[in-house]
Amino acid sequence: MLCPRGHATTSEGKKLRLFSRYDCDVCHEKVSQRGGVYHKCAAGCDFRVCGFCKKEAERTNYFVEPCTFAFPGGLGPFNVQRTRLQAEDLAAGRGAWTLRSSFFRRAPSLQRCWEALLQNGVTDGQGVTVHLSPLAPVKLSSEVRQANSIPDVPGVMVAWMYALQLEWHMILSEADGHENDATAELSFLKIGGLVYFRPEGRSVQAVCANSIFFHPSGCMQFSAPQPWCSEWTAKLAEARRFHQVTAVKWAGSGARYVCWICPEEKLLHPGARHGGFAFIFHELDEEDMAGRDRFFEVVGAPVSSEARTQQLLSKLPAVHRPPEILQSALPFRAVGELPATTRHVAASQQRCFRAASDGRWALLAHILSEFPQLATVVDDEGQTVLHRIALGRPKTRRAAELLRLVHSHGGDLDARDGKGQRELMIWGILSSRLKPARFGGWLQISLPSLRSGLTSLMSTKMATCHHKNWCLL
Repeated sequence: MLCPRGHATTSEGKKLRLFSRYDCDVCHEKVSQRGGVYHKCAAGCDFRVCGFCKKEAERTNYFVEPCTFAFPGGLGPFNVQRTRLQAEDLAAGRGAWTLRSSFFRRAPSLQRCWEALLQNGVTDGQGVTVHLSPLAPVKLSSEVRQANSIPDVPGVMVAWMYALQLEWHMILSEADGHENDATAELSFLKIGGLVYFRPEGRSVQAVCANSIFFHPSGCMQFSAPQPWCSEWTAKLAEARRFHQVTAVKWAGSGARYVCWICPEEKLLHPGARHGGFAFIFHELDEEDMAGRDRFFEVVGAPVSSEARTQQLLSKLPAVHRPPEILQSALPFRAVGELPATTRHVAASQQRCFRAASDGRWALLAHILSEFPQLATVVDDEGQTVLHRIALGRPKTRRAAELLRLVHSHGGDLDARDGKGQRELMIWGILSSRLKPARFGGWLQISLPSLRSGLTSLMSTKMATCHHKNWCLL
């Protein structure tokens, strides 16, 4: 069961007395007339719900709001891109799935990847063994299905194909890293993707497969991180549902294992109505001592107008698309992948500085997680990303969070631009009590003091926000 704010509750709650004077926080009727329970979820929300609303919540779930914070404070949003996978490319065997060689003949880059797999003994020449999650029916609305490129076929089912656990710097040559004729397919192999099936008698047949890309206004959105129970980890690990994280962005934040939670997974019922991802930040046989394990649920709400616009723009022919520097849909880099080319890093730097200047904080956070070295790069004017963030408009709390994020990637608060200005000088909050020391300066800055200084620069609406509403990435 979820609380009205979308957080998971891990207990049945405390039953309220028959003559309780409280009202139901959902229907606002007297709890005493219907019987009810008192809940306090792991996120700290306390609420009271009558018996009728509790049953309805368990049947349909409360609305889950999307969260756009950077991982691990959030996940996504994602845009999906259709791959060239056909029905004959994926075959089911005795407890295993095989991605046949026909899939690798659909693009030159895939053909060279197949040749490398043969040379390294990864395949027997017929196909590659892949791991899929259990299949589950898709119950999203038609609008959400269309936005996420889910095939409109009766009884459509979904499964997540996990990434191939390979040494990608050995599989892909440097020449392959330059080509983009199979971006969606290579992401499908290195990060994973969603495979859709339709029933065929007593078996199923693959219809298509989609790979995922980060996009700050993507159509595939997720909830805020939900608490995760160690008992769930043990049961899913016993079923071999967890696989190693391969995305640099997730692994760089400490995530080690990932599991696709099927829609309406019995283990999490009535949560996970549309599926989601569970991340483990330690070995599977260890306890979650730091409390970092979490679950992100797919949001089944109607797609926002901005996300829908971006989804339609992505279908335009390449000649009509905006220049690459303005595009926001970016593939995930894989752990052990070939180093980015000089041209790619230069393009990422332009995109990074542009995002910082335009206040596109979600996009900037993603780029920095993929290329942390950009936190220390200086442009022709002697400015760093920190300078661009400070100069950007508007100055919101997300900008303040990014100052901290960039510094965690090695950004120097003492760096001066061509005019001799520091970042905090541009913000107007550099004082004797905030001035960072030469060594470990950022850690010595009082966070409440920094927030207080930033608040004075906000608009009247932002200035009235309570400190408890400031969330770090």
